[in-house]
Amino acid sequence: MSPRRLLCLDRTTFLWCALGLAGAIGLAVGVRATAGTGRPLVGVMAGVSTFFRYGLTAGVTVAAAQSRYGVAKLERTLLAAQGLLPWRFMRFLDTAYEQGVLSRNGPSYRFRHPLLARRLASRGSGRRGTWSPVTVPRS
Repeated sequence: MSPRRLLCLDRTTFLWCALGLAGAIGLAVGVRATAGTGRPLVGVMAGVSTFFRYGLTAGVTVAAAQSRYGVAKLERTLLAAQGLLPWRFMRFLDTAYEQGVLSRNGPSYRFRHPLLARRLASRGSGRRGTWSPVTVPRS
């Protein structure tokens, strides 16, 4: 399974879990409000408002516990906003794989060259402008 396919499946799990739970909560409140008042319009309004107010909050919380997608998306967005990661990260990883810098190890990527991995891991703070050329020992 490719990393892109795994991300797609994880995103699908996240969305179905979040929307499914939000829908169930909204439906339950709508049915209860209709039964309590006898007016279907009140039930629909209560169900819709609960879906958006409480259902999505509970749904996203449970989905974040079930799937890594939500947390990973938030982390990638924050790092990209700080300029520490490309905005189109999966495209970046796919290009690096096509260029031979990365290899696939199951549903994840890894560096082909241990020296490059060690160099990038030892960069320090990871901020822009701190990069210096690598001196490769010649054998």
